[in-house]
Amino acid sequence: IYADRCSVRHCRIRDTIGHKVIVWNEPFVPTGNLKGPRKFFTIEGNHITGIGQRASIDIASTDYSTNISNNGIIRGNLIEDMVLIIHTGNDLLIEGNVIRCPSLNSGGIQVHTGSNRVSVLNNVIGPCTVGVSSQNYCFDLIVRGNKISNTSGAGILIENCTRAYVDDNMIHTTGAGAEGIGFSGVVGGSIRNNEVYLAGSSSIVVGTTSSDVMVSGNRSQSPTNYGVNAATVAGLTVRGNALLGGQIGVAATSGTNTGIIIEGNDIKTTSANGIYTTAADVLIRNNSVRSAGAHAIRIQGAGSRVVGNDVRDTTGIGIYLTTTVTGVAITDNNVVNSSGAAIAGMQADTIVRRNTGYV
Repeated sequence: IYADRCSVRHCRIRDTIGHKVIVWNEPFVPTGNLKGPRKFFTIEGNHITGIGQRASIDIASTDYSTNISNNGIIRGNLIEDMVLIIHTGNDLLIEGNVIRCPSLNSGGIQVHTGSNRVSVLNNVIGPCTVGVSSQNYCFDLIVRGNKISNTSGAGILIENCTRAYVDDNMIHTTGAGAEGIGFSGVVGGSIRNNEVYLAGSSSIVVGTTSSDVMVSGNRSQSPTNYGVNAATVAGLTVRGNALLGGQIGVAATSGTNTGIIIEGNDIKTTSANGIYTTAADVLIRNNSVRSAGAHAIRIQGAGSRVVGNDVRDTTGIGIYLTTTVTGVAITDNNVVNSSGAAIAGMQADTIVRRNTGYV
């Protein structure tokens, strides 16, 4: 497509050398079409299968120093064996597509290289490599309501994006060592109300210099590693999540983490700790941690505050300050039925008061 207001509907396309459908802002010399953005296009209801050396559908503004293609709809297509790529596009709606690659040699939906205001909604994706991914500095990306299953890599992987919102997705079974949802270098955004089952590593990972991220209302079940893992984050709130199984419910132990708030989470049946933090000045408040296989709440950062948590049926210590750090407060917690001490590791200036189950 080298024209504005073009539609591709209800076509059957298979086994091409290159792309199957492409919207391109480069010139098309045989027809005299000049370089420039293509606008107001629709790619809808097509059945696209078979081999190819390029993506099945590609919005390809490859010269993104000039105006790029924008205002398009990619909806209701069936795509097998190749990916749907946004190689720089603005104001795009990607909705209701079915994308699968049983051979696991390609991904689902990729958005990259400076794309703005792209919405990826209600698609059915998998099996494939990565379900939905972004890279190379995108802005204002919405990934919502997708069902992603049986990926060999991550379910959703957002890299180098400003304002990314990953909400209300269902992810089932990711590959060995692959997270359900991963943020890397994301500045501002949220991971909310997703369900992640059987992640090959952690259900949710926020790391690599991400900042100002909210993780709330998610349900994690039986990840190989952690329910939520913070790894080099500046500003992260983990609130109101239901985290069942795995090794640790919420971990903030990798890299340098600052501005961490962990509150109101329901954490059950972890093989190791319910919550484990090494960062300074962490607020751990009003969580329920039950049936942890090791210490329920394990802290080793100066200035941490552990307030108002309900800790029950712990194999190990209920609340454990593991290192010699200053300025820690452990107050107003309810600690019941720990095989070890209810609270341990206090230093000379640790504030410990009004904890039920500990004198």
